[in-house]
Amino acid sequence: MGSVSAVIEQLDYDFSRFELNHFLDHIKRLRKRQLILMPAVLKHEIVAIWVYSDKADYIFFKSTDHVIHQTHNILHEIAHMMLDHTRIPLEDVLTPELFNQLFSGQITGRPRRITREPSTDIEELEAEDFVFAIQEQVMAANRIDQLLGKASSISELNNYVEGMGFDV
Repeated sequence: MGSVSAVIEQLDYDFSRFELNHFLDHIKRLRKRQLILMPAVLKHEIVAIWVYSDKADYIFFKSTDHVIHQTHNILHEIAHMMLDHTRIPLEDVLTPELFNQLFSGQITGRPRRITREPSTDIEELEAEDFVFAIQEQVMAANRIDQLLGKASSISELNNYVEGMGFDV
């Protein structure tokens, strides 16, 4: 496991071309593994999960979250993959229906939980540092629209987006 900045540098990615699917294709090529995104209904406190299997990496993300959160959580799970973070058994994390539908045997990965207290888990903090560093690269490349998703006609959402700290 290397430092966040070293791992991002080793990605050798042109952030002036950043678009989430393009970035994910780049990650697939680097890892020489399939990477499958799957919107899902997840347990309340879970917003995303990276699942490592023999055949592929899966990222499940909460289908009801706003695209900003989905993108952030997907990048967070990519961070766990690229930083070679510890994987844990996931049988109790995935809903039994989802687990039985997709997998047999033990699977491992990393769930992203939302808690009231800030995380003290070093790997979770490191994954967040990775996401923020990616976001900085994307903003410097003038591709912030790729992080924010499509503009919303919901006025209440505009206040939320403006409060995220991005200067658009």
